[in-house]
Amino acid sequence: ILLLNRFVHAGSRAILTMRPLTGSSDLDQCNNFQICPAAELEAALKGQNLTLQSACVVFRHGERTPFTPDCAVFDGTLNYLHDNESIFDGKEDYLYKDTLLISVTDGELLDTAELLQFDHSVNMEAQLTTNGAKQLNDLGCYLKDRFANYAKCRLISSDVQVYSTCTERTIQSARAVLKTLLEGSFEGRVPICIADNWTDSNILISPVNRYQQLRYSFGRVQDLDEKMTWPGFKEWMDDFSERTGVPPNTDLMTIRDILQTYNVFNLEGLSGMKDDDLENSDVQCCYLGAKELLLAENGIKIGSSHFFAAIGSNLAESDHKLYLYSGHDTSINMIRTALRCHNFKWPRFAFSISFELYVPMGQANQDDSSRTRSQVSSRNASRFVVVLIDRVPVILKHFSDSPLIPLDKFLDIGNRL
Repeated sequence: ILLLNRFVHAGSRAILTMRPLTGSSDLDQCNNFQICPAAELEAALKGQNLTLQSACVVFRHGERTPFTPDCAVFDGTLNYLHDNESIFDGKEDYLYKDTLLISVTDGELLDTAELLQFDHSVNMEAQLTTNGAKQLNDLGCYLKDRFANYAKCRLISSDVQVYSTCTERTIQSARAVLKTLLEGSFEGRVPICIADNWTDSNILISPVNRYQQLRYSFGRVQDLDEKMTWPGFKEWMDDFSERTGVPPNTDLMTIRDILQTYNVFNLEGLSGMKDDDLENSDVQCCYLGAKELLLAENGIKIGSSHFFAAIGSNLAESDHKLYLYSGHDTSINMIRTALRCHNFKWPRFAFSISFELYVPMGQANQDDSSRTRSQVSSRNASRFVVVLIDRVPVILKHFSDSPLIPLDKFLDIGNRL
């Protein structure tokens, strides 16, 4: 069984104070990055004779059906599903077959039938569609090619460690990535490590249950008066509500989800809707996710350091070549906020963030068990992490002035959040 405990890391337990919301200034700090041209990254890797050793990749699940809306204006949105089950046709053909589910908490095998239904005829809410599975197939092909080109290797099942939140769509999305990632290689059984969605074992969501400060800020962003202070919210919401009849205090994520549903499934929208309503709701939901962390002193640190501790450990030890984390849009937004690389556009289905470890030629896959701490530290100084936001390399200016972040500097990222 895999090293499951590596997914569980405690964050800072310092007593924190809340600070007031201040216009857009706190949001500005979340956008401190620049795109790194692919040719520039290639030259940097070649100049230092580096090769890809391992990677941690976090991705959003694929296209899904909507949640049941809690607003009367949206009643009937899900009715089309009962007459259009073809959106699930053939989905299993795009999923990796030989997997088993393991609890992150205790390492025990999980009974799939008891854990989740995996049956859209029983529950059509927030279910992965066939097209959603194909989106993750595409990500699997990309990762396969990435390792072939930069690590000169073909991945097999034992090279991969997989982690997922406890929902059907994320587990099936992980299986969809594996389908094309391992196609044509040794396809053995792959465990998928499952974390309960609101426990400390789940590094893909902020630990709201642990910190009173986060519970307060997560509740505070739902207050309409708070939203009215966000850039552009009042102007758009007042106009949107007047045009469509949707009450201004309707859950913002519900509005975005339903508008996205109209777009994805080519449904007739609400009377009075405009073409830019989805884009405006996307931006405001991005503000909401960022504010959940920004409203507390050191909120970014306590909200995401558990995630960075986990992937830092995986990259440093590299027991596997590829670590896959199947999560949600909120997972992506938490990480983008922490990295200060948020463009305030909602992450598409199958959006990914990759942390790739590059080492000098000849150092790949070396055993460090007999090295002293100083020897490991010296070695880490010549190893680098590259971050790709949805397959595009970036320079995280809050942490580095180069696309190549020294590993020892990256391992200290939790202290610099």
